[in-house]
Amino acid sequence: FKEAAPDLDEVPQQQFEDKAPASPEGAEGEEFVEKLMEGYDSEEDEDEVPPSLQNLGKDLMYYDDPEDDPYIDGQQDDETDSDAEEFTILETDGVLVAARKGEDDFSSIQVYVYEEQEGNVYEHHDLTLPAFPLCLEWLGLPMKNTPERNFLAVGTFEPAIEIWDLDTLDVLHPLTTLGGIMVSEDPRKEKKGKKGKKGKKKKPVDTFVEGSHQSAVLSLSWNRCHEVALASGSADSTVKVWDLTSGKCANTYGHHTKEVQAVQWHHSEPSLLLAGSMDHTITLTDVRSAEAPLKWTVPSEVECISWKPLETSVFSVSTDTGLVMEFDARMGAGSAPRFMLDAHSDAVTVVAHNPSIEGLFLTASHDKTVKPVSYTHLRAHETPEHLVCRLLLEKKKKKKNKINMKYVRKAQRNE
Repeated sequence: FKEAAPDLDEVPQQQFEDKAPASPEGAEGEEFVEKLMEGYDSEEDEDEVPPSLQNLGKDLMYYDDPEDDPYIDGQQDDETDSDAEEFTILETDGVLVAARKGEDDFSSIQVYVYEEQEGNVYEHHDLTLPAFPLCLEWLGLPMKNTPERNFLAVGTFEPAIEIWDLDTLDVLHPLTTLGGIMVSEDPRKEKKGKKGKKGKKKKPVDTFVEGSHQSAVLSLSWNRCHEVALASGSADSTVKVWDLTSGKCANTYGHHTKEVQAVQWHHSEPSLLLAGSMDHTITLTDVRSAEAPLKWTVPSEVECISWKPLETSVFSVSTDTGLVMEFDARMGAGSAPRFMLDAHSDAVTVVAHNPSIEGLFLTASHDKTVKPVSYTHLRAHETPEHLVCRLLLEKKKKKKNKINMKYVRKAQRNE
């Protein structure tokens, strides 16, 4: 091996010098660089395919329509169809809309679908709200020149009433708003308040849209007989009627002195509007007339009002102390309630009447209970002033009986 491989030290230096390329100097050096860069940016070889890839795809067959390909079983299309079916709301499905407050003051409207045949409930989609929702009202009329009849009116802590399209997914803004605070031309400019006597800046006064509420919207009611009318009650103690075609306020009523907690149109008389307030009063207004409304007084703040579907002149009222009462409008303003029920230990926020069964209604309260009530169990005991439910009397009797039995057992133990 040593004989075959000569020692590098013994190799003459001239051999390396002969094989090494000549160093580019002067003009020869420029020619060398030009020759080296020649064809560097050429596009002639871009379309040339390397020999190793020339036969790739030679035996493959392509189909313009994926359905013609025998190796595709259509699983992907089935998944796409399945997703489309989940988002399709059928005529037999029930739709439930709920307002939800999440973490970090994040509020949203969640749309649920109830499949009656399968007994399944699932969330269809949700809408993100800019403010905390206080009341909701479904609207079944076409708006903004659209044929759809599926919209939602939302009242929040803001004075504006927002109208949302329930048929549009991933929507970021309401379709339109009724009233609200006027936005300046350049919202980036901060409002500058005037300085007071002590040098502190006063809070700038908000400029409201003409006819707008000036505080939070607490209640909403859509007129199903006269579809363009929407009623609203606000913390500014006013009741307003809105024209949904023009988006403007048609009438304003100031019959209350405190927040209006509830409003409701009559289900068959489109001109009758019922309103309940925290000033312990209920008013019945005929919007066609300029006369003063009929007024009733209750023991505490009004939480909810509801017309009875099978007795057109009767309405129910609930209060923040858990009472549920029933009045007959034919008896006139200030008339005594037909009955008074101590239904819950806290505010009653819902009174829902059964549209098919006379005398059956449901109550829900802040005490986290829901109670069905039937008039067959409300056999009234008449007094000179008003009718008091027998249910109240039975409740008191049971309480006395418990106390009596306690003392009886204690006396038996002592004996």
